[in-house]
Amino acid sequence: MLSSALNQWILSAAPWLIWVCFLGALGALAGSFWARSHPKWSFRVLVVFTLFEALSVAMVCAAYAASGLGVIVFEACFLTAMVFTALTLYCWQTQRDFSFLGGFLGAALMVVFGAALLNVLLGWTGHLSPTFSFIVSVASALLFCGYILFDTSMIIHRLGPDDWSIACISLYLDVLNLFLNLLQILTRLQASSDN
Repeated sequence: MLSSALNQWILSAAPWLIWVCFLGALGALAGSFWARSHPKWSFRVLVVFTLFEALSVAMVCAAYAASGLGVIVFEACFLTAMVFTALTLYCWQTQRDFSFLGGFLGAALMVVFGAALLNVLLGWTGHLSPTFSFIVSVASALLFCGYILFDTSMIIHRLGPDDWSIACISLYLDVLNLFLNLLQILTRLQASSDN
């Protein structure tokens, strides 16, 4: 994964680094909408967004490696690549327009976000339910599979050449969220098989 020194630094800097990455990625995401009308800035904003997100994922991977669960990261990465490839090939091969899923996916995202927020609040109060966490992760993984279909379809049928940065960020977020949710699912399955 990462060198042990880098792993150590990421884990020791995690509390403040999480906020820096979150706020930086959020700012770059907002900037990407502005950059649509300023093409020379699109690539720069995309690079900044990608760096903040990559650092966030590096923190997650470092935590898994430190816990001796590095193999689960590779399993989740492999599964993510397989799912993304299969869904993208399906979209390109069939040329189906999945833009009709937009409203459903938006509503489902709000429900999943609310459930994830509830899960975090339950964790803070000491009433975290592993089953509820697992259900939220499965629902999120399915949701982002739908978003991969939707965003790939938007690239094929609706977005123009000037929308490349939004298309990149959309697919990047879909793949990243699918990966993180598969990571949680595999971790939960590993924990239940160990018991």
